Amino acid sequence: MTVLTLENASRTYEAVVPVHALKSVSITINQGDFVAIEGPSGAGKSTLLNILALLDKPTHGSYRIDDVDVVGLSDTRAADLRGSIFGFVFQSFHLLPLRTAVENVMLGMAYQGGDPESARMRAYEALAFVGLSERADIPAERLSGGERQRIAIARAICGGAPVVVADEPTGNLDSRSSQLIMDMLADLNDRGTTIIVVTHDPAVAAKASRRLRVVDGVVTQQSDASANDTADGPAAQCGQTTEPGAALFQGTAASPSRHRRRSPFRCTRGGTPTTASRVHPRMLWHDVSQALVSDPGRSSRLIGVVVIAVTLFLTVISLAYTASYQVSDVFDAQRNRRVAVALTDPTDTGYIPQVVAQPDPEAVDRIASINGLQEAMLVSRHDNHPATSDPSLRVVDLPVYGLTPITPLKDLLTTRGETLPLDHDQVLIGEAAASACGLGPLDASPTLWVRGKPYEVVGIITDAGIRSELLGGVVMSQEEASAVAPAAENVLEIRTAPGAASAIANVAALAWVPTHVETAITDSPPDPTQMREELETSVRTALQTLTVVSALSGLAILSNAMNNSVQTRTGELALRRAMGAKRNHLRTLISAESLLIGLIGGACGSILSLLVVLAITIFQHWRPVIDPLSFPLGIVAGILTGLAAAVIASRKAGRIHPAQALR
Repeated sequence: MTVLTLENASRTYEAVVPVHALKSVSITINQGDFVAIEGPSGAGKSTLLNILALLDKPTHGSYRIDDVDVVGLSDTRAADLRGSIFGFVFQSFHLLPLRTAVENVMLGMAYQGGDPESARMRAYEALAFVGLSERADIPAERLSGGERQRIAIARAICGGAPVVVADEPTGNLDSRSSQLIMDMLADLNDRGTTIIVVTHDPAVAAKASRRLRVVDGVVTQQSDASANDTADGPAAQCGQTTEPGAALFQGTAASPSRHRRRSPFRCTRGGTPTTASRVHPRMLWHDVSQALVSDPGRSSRLIGVVVIAVTLFLTVISLAYTASYQVSDVFDAQRNRRVAVALTDPTDTGYIPQVVAQPDPEAVDRIASINGLQEAMLVSRHDNHPATSDPSLRVVDLPVYGLTPITPLKDLLTTRGETLPLDHDQVLIGEAAASACGLGPLDASPTLWVRGKPYEVVGIITDAGIRSELLGGVVMSQEEASAVAPAAENVLEIRTAPGAASAIANVAALAWVPTHVETAITDSPPDPTQMREELETSVRTALQTLTVVSALSGLAILSNAMNNSVQTRTGELALRRAMGAKRNHLRTLISAESLLIGLIGGACGSILSLLVVLAITIFQHWRPVIDPLSFPLGIVAGILTGLAAAVIASRKAGRIHPAQALR
């Protein structure tokens, strides 16, 4: 049995002007009492109820449950006692509106260590007792006020609490529903359960066998039924079937173990019957899954935040690798692809070695045999000379170039018309030069007169790579060009395989003019390896910074969302505390919800990131680079994001005081 004893208990709230909510209260409530607490608003009724139900502590005096002084108990021990001894029914019901009736009742056993299956069985029995078996699978928000309060009663008795505390249980109900609720409380009391009711309604108070009136913190007893004032009846004997609530659901006497967890209350000599408040792992995850499933809107918003954060995180990482490889591909395709060797005039007399006028076949063979060489040509410049497509038309000055192809040309020189090499009376003309001199179409076999000599135009140069000046000139064989005028410039142009430029630059001059190496200047763009590494590092750093920013942004948004969620669930979490949840239970609940949200969001974000990366790379014609570990990385990132976001929210949940359930 459970005896509640207050002796000279007072409760003072510190403020600028201290508020003495209770003043030297001494009362004893025995097992099986039906007590009504009356009084005007602000008189101290809720304060008295909070203290009796271990939702608050007196600042002075003592409070004993059986022979245990509970004033000095730790928060953890007080939670154990609340969960074992008290069931709660409130004016505002404190149901989870989106969960079904049976799920709401199951919450009454969430902190008694039971598994979901046994809790569900007990919940159905409790619903049968309050006459709502057929409404078990209906969401609480779709029930009437009277039905909701009956659900609250079922939740209060589901765990077999010997004391049911009801705060204005009929305050929001019509007269018919109020009568039904009070009849149920009276029925519970007849079966041995202690009922403590705070009410403004005299009709409700009249149901009680004892009536306490609170005015300005002073408690007086208006009536007393002696039958309930003693504790030496059958209910006081440990292990008897008349233990409070032992046979509530069948309506007949039964063994306590038939309807409760094994040994839910251990009657000890001189002690308080209690079991430690604990949560079965399966019950925890059942509760968490119900929290997500029952409120899909809230769950979708929270999961969506994780999805966006993980998608950004993985997308940026994947694009960082893809961009890095893309940079490498571009550099590998273009780096050191051009080597130029120019012959200079060391005496400043205008003399250029005549090797260009008569190219040495052996030199051509040596150049062509260089490893890594893809294309090569010899180009000489022979100043400007008058040219026209018709002697009777206007004459323009065009630069003349001599050309000896060493290999077939594709990237170094592109023409429309005949291919190289050129005969002695054939020329190529650049697109700009052809336009300047009004040259006709190639199909008409046009003739170009250079310095009064006719040449057959066999092709038009459309692309000359970096030697774009050829587009504005006339190109003929080097022998023919040397006959027109001495060479003013002599260059060997080479296009190399990726990575071969450095080696070719070292031997190109020697292969071409071994006797004039000292007059040759080799032009090769600097090796871009370091440049590539610097660029890759810059790209990677920028994207990694964006990754961190996106992750932190997602974390901040999710953390704020979780905090807001805890704020909106203050009533629910306070109710859990009232039903025996310890601080770490609420922290674990919020963390578990965040972990599951992070897991789902991480998996969805990984898939979405893969689709985004593929879409971007396909659109950009890049080669996608996706780490096979990105999917598990996304899941881990989602879980870590969820847990990190839950740190503040879980601490906030742990600070919720059980007395907030009555507010």
